[in-house]
Amino acid sequence: MHTFSAILKTAGLRSLTATDTAASSITGHTNIQVSASAAVRFDLSGPASFAANSAFSVTLTARDAYGNVAVGYTGTVLFTDSGNGSVLPANYKFTAADAGIHVVTGIKLKQKGQHTLTVVDTLTSTISGTWIMKVT
Repeated sequence: MHTFSAILKTAGLRSLTATDTAASSITGHTNIQVSASAAVRFDLSGPASFAANSAFSVTLTARDAYGNVAVGYTGTVLFTDSGNGSVLPANYKFTAADAGIHVVTGIKLKQKGQHTLTVVDTLTSTISGTWIMKVT
């Protein structure tokens, strides 16, 4: 009998197989359910460009250190924009039903040019994300 360790980074059902190098007919196999870790960052996605004063939506995804969706994230986030006069959503509290993903609607950026939309966890400022877009 031999004990070994493995680091599995991708969430979901994973398969692990061990084969004896001296006798390849000796193998062992197991399935392991890997869960996502705690959130360490946010990813934002949406249109790359849009017209000033036009409402748009972005998808906000909480991610763990390995890029998995942090399905257990239930923190509150704050939105900021690099431009002036933007219409941003109020702070949002993720719920268990969000499973780490929330679509943010009703954002309007009024100034033309490049903008950086930032989202930050209100209790842990190191959990953050940015998205750069162009307003035409």
